[in-house]
Amino acid sequence: RLDKRNDELYIYDTQLNSDKLKLIKVNKKETLEEQQKAGRRPRFSMINFIIDPNKLEPIMKVKIREKKVIKL
Repeated sequence: RLDKRNDELYIYDTQLNSDKLKLIKVNKKETLEEQQKAGRRPRFSMINFIIDPNKLEPIMKVKIREKKVIKL
């Protein structure tokens, strides 16, 4: 997640591997994997589909301008 006002990037540990990620529904009818197999590029919001629903907290913060990584 990027906070453009403060030039900060937040990093999350979603505990998802590529197999679990493929099962995410990117629309009402299709999963990410189904769209990939159909030759389309699936699009979805990691924030809306994974981070917010699971109430995940960031594990790191990157201050872009300062080139600093902060472990949370």
